[in-house]
Amino acid sequence: MNVQTWESGQAVSVWIKPTERCQLRCKHCFVNEDLLRRSPRWDLATFERVMRRFQEYFARHPVPGRQFQLHWHGGEPTLMGPEFYRAALPLAWRMLRDVGVTLSTTLQTNLLLIDEPWIALLKQHFKGTVGTSFDWGLRHVDGSWERFRDRWLAKYRQCREAGLQVGVITVVNRSCIDIPDEVYDFFNDLGCTFETYPMAPWGEGNGKANIGEYGITAEQYGRWLLRIWTRFREDPEPRTQPVFLQRIARALQHGEPVGNHMAGDCAARNLIVSTDGTVSYCPALAGSREHIYGSLLETDLETLLKSRIRMLIFKRQTLLPEECRACRWRHVCRGGCPADALGFNGDVTTKDPYCETYLTIFPRIAHDIGTTVAPAAV
Repeated sequence: MNVQTWESGQAVSVWIKPTERCQLRCKHCFVNEDLLRRSPRWDLATFERVMRRFQEYFARHPVPGRQFQLHWHGGEPTLMGPEFYRAALPLAWRMLRDVGVTLSTTLQTNLLLIDEPWIALLKQHFKGTVGTSFDWGLRHVDGSWERFRDRWLAKYRQCREAGLQVGVITVVNRSCIDIPDEVYDFFNDLGCTFETYPMAPWGEGNGKANIGEYGITAEQYGRWLLRIWTRFREDPEPRTQPVFLQRIARALQHGEPVGNHMAGDCAARNLIVSTDGTVSYCPALAGSREHIYGSLLETDLETLLKSRIRMLIFKRQTLLPEECRACRWRHVCRGGCPADALGFNGDVTTKDPYCETYLTIFPRIAHDIGTTVAPAAV
């Protein structure tokens, strides 16, 4: 497999957290509670210092046609205000252009602060797209999940009516594990794609404290995904797309890793820069002190990319248990998500605790794409 890496790849991804402050206190959040309340916010000079590190690295290590994918994350990045991005994005574009790198940007937000100025900014600088998250039971406004749902739906519809494309993540937890049909119908009625992650004790925030109340078993998650796949497979004209399941189908068709949160290339091509400048390989682990490479505000990127932590993730495939190395699905799953392994097992070199989930769904999807019952969209 030809893995796209920071060292040689044409496409690299950076999640930047200009603030880790947020107006919500979600049950699954991985950000430290103190940062949610009192995180500083970058000024333009701090952003320029961070971008200078990337510019210097790209100048020393040129790759023809390199693309820099910049994902604004948090906390809640809209708390920075539209004017910050109106200044920061042209600055980043110019700095990268000077070293032959093209820029693309995305924004991941809870949508609650979206208004007309934000919509104008998203159209101008984000190609009319925005990412968000809708999580059953995990998010509350004024102590009520229903109030969050209604506020979120109003903002979602405002975005769609303005012509924006909205991609949604949903964290599967105990509040929705018994209603996969309702979840599918919800996103299908909205006509939007949805990515799925299982509830996990990531980072240092609420996720660890609430995993007992909201966590799900691997068996439950497997049944849930199978039902979503069945609905998608049987839907003659689906208006939604379950992104994770589509990615699995593609991986099985082409004999490639699923990628994203299944360890295909997370440390190879991804970087996360937290508000304090510290760098890691996964947004969910940005607050995990033991998985930080160092600070980009203090150290050059080339040194950080040689971090012992990053090298450990590269070695993970050789450190997995024998049952993983002998598994027929190893080329697809590659041991699963290291963040899940760290959260549940305390060790990124162990296999994904949702292994049973994937052993349930891989054979079914492989069978379906080998016959005429695969979804038309796949």
